[in-house]
Formats: sequence, structure tokens, C-alpha cells
Amino acid sequence: MFLKGRNPIRTFDRAQNGQLSFVGDTPTGGTGSGGFESSANGVVLGGVGGESSPNNLTGEEKFLFATNTGSNSVSVLRTRGDSLELVGVTPTGNHPLSVTVAHGLVYVLNGGTTNGTGFPPSITGFRLSGEGQLTPIPDSTRPVSGGVISGSTQVSFNPAGKVLVVTEKQANVISTFTVGADGLATGPVTNPNSLAASGRSASPLPRPESCSPPRTSAAWPDREEPHHSTCNKTGH
Repeated sequence: MFLKGRNPIRTFDRAQNGQLSFVGDTPTGGTGSGGFESSANGVVLGGVGGESSPNNLTGEEKFLFATNTGSNSVSVLRTRGDSLELVGVTPTGNHPLSVTVAHGLVYVLNGGTTNGTGFPPSITGFRLSGEGQLTPIPDSTRPVSGGVISGSTQVSFNPAGKVLVVTEKQANVISTFTVGADGLATGPVTNPNSLAASGRSASPLPRPESCSPPRTSAAWPDREEPHHSTCNKTGH
């Protein structure tokens, strides 16, 4: 949740019929922005091996990682059965929105500011220990391709943990970074996310020439009568 002044992890029990019942809140040690964040993967479940939820990257279920948008940090909580225990809080960058985990690496997407006057969006890397401690990777911060108006929303490793993918909603692109053995990301490579962004246009579907055209009604010339078209099907 992104609550101003506090940013708890809210826990629910799920019954066999799918009904949810509230259990309690666990503090993350950070704060939220107090507003709606159009982002994904602000909370992920995983471990040193990778994520297990929401993106199944064949990881563990040992830790919960949560971004604190209001206090510019990420929290790591240890899972203990049905409860959570705060391990630590680590500074990230301006306005962290999304987090991803793979092979002992944690990368956070910092959304920056969207009005074009503040910090640009970026990604920042950390090493994850088996006890849930995060250590910043020196010189790992990389800007995303869309700049301050990119509208960045999500960062995620590919299943192999070798590529980072960042979606940029307002810039209408997807940026990718390759990750080396030293944990440092190289990039970004900008990939258009639509035909308009790539400079191409969609071709209209051709109308079969052998289909009979719609008929108009004598009483209502501007309306088409319901009918069944007769088409010669070839090559089907």
C-alpha cells in the first residue's frame, strides 16, 4: 500500500472458498507517497534465487521486498509462516516504484519526478545476502531512455536473470538492460511499444472481393438490411 506517513504490508487469510479476512499490518519502516501509484511489482516475494511472485522466476519465498515511495527506500521482510519480520530498510533513489530479484541481485526502479523539473527515472542495483541484507552495487545507477517524462512503471528480470526490462508508459517504449557477472547493467536499448512509436501504421484488413456488399433498405436508404454475405472461400 502507498499510504502517506506509513507504508504497511497488509496481510489476509484466504479461506477455501476464496474469502479474504484481514489479519493485520506489518510496518515496513518506510513511508508511502499518499497517492495512487500507476506501477507494478512494488511488492515481490522471493529470495537469493529469484522471485516466486508475482513473476515466477523460479525463486524462493523467504523474503518480501517492498518499495517505500515516500521515503525513497526499499524494505526487506523475512517470511515466518503466516507472519513477517522486518530485516532492514535501504535507501534507493527518488520515488522507488518497482523491484525485481534474480540470482542474488536486486534492482529497483526509481520513478523520479514526472513534471520534468526533478530527478529523472533510473534503476539502481543491490546484492542480496542469504540473510536478507542489501548492499548497494557501486556505480549501478542507470537512467532509463525516456528521461523525466518517461512515466516508468515496472522493472523486471527475465527468467535467466541476464536482462532487465523497464516499461515506460508515457514515453511509450520498453527499455532493456543486459546485466553482467559483476551485477552492473548495460544500456538502455530502447524498444518502441506501439506502431505509432515505431513510425509504422497498421494495414487495414482487406475485404474479400467476392463477398456481396451490404444492401440498403428501400424505406431507409441510409440503413443496411440484415443479411448473410455470400463469399467464395478459397485457400481455406
